[in-house]
Amino acid sequence: MPLIATGGCEAISLEQTQDFDIILMDIEMPDLDGFQTTRRIREAQRLRLRPVHPPVVAYTSSKMPIAARLMQFVGIDDVIAKPCDAKTMSRCLQRWCSDKFSSSDGSFARLGHT
Repeated sequence: MPLIATGGCEAISLEQTQDFDIILMDIEMPDLDGFQTTRRIREAQRLRLRPVHPPVVAYTSSKMPIAARLMQFVGIDDVIAKPCDAKTMSRCLQRWCSDKFSSSDGSFARLGHT
């Protein structure tokens, strides 16, 4: 089941207590932006020596292109522009969560966290 954080601080807290298959990160959030949040999540993962580092996909309505260098620096793996259709989201999820994807019927075996 997907979990939704209302802001960056909550996203950091959830990541510390859950194992996720993928993190869809809004770039514009009320408390911390997606860059700050992702950077803090990646730092916490390194400090905890977590063996699993779920991909972080920026999900943004920003018209400004996100610089690949900044994304790499903070630990963002991919970006999807809002709004996106089901096909675009499905391709993204299949790319990053292919081990959770059932190719026989095109649906996910699991969504959310492991």
